[in-house]
Amino acid sequence: MTECKLIGKRIVSIVPEREMVLEYYVLEDFHETSQLATYGAKICKVEEGHEETESIMGITSSKEVITNLVNLLLENAVTPISMVEIVDDYVTEKLCS
Repeated sequence: MTECKLIGKRIVSIVPEREMVLEYYVLEDFHETSQLATYGAKICKVEEGHEETESIMGITSSKEVITNLVNLLLENAVTPISMVEIVDDYVTEKLCS
């Protein structure tokens, strides 16, 4: 079962009178057989009534690591379109080195 927890929201002004809303989530997937949880991230962007979403499951088994990553995405106003590349860079740099 996957749980989705909102970590934060940003409102970004693109041009006067035009904004996009970005919501950042931690995804928790609990595996009954192994009794372990893995964590992922999700970003939702709403702009002029159109919604765009990207999510990545199974990034880490550490709640601390995923919370730090999602906060980094939030602080830098990362959008769904660039999320996969940025998460890949983060995992490569922080977790694989």
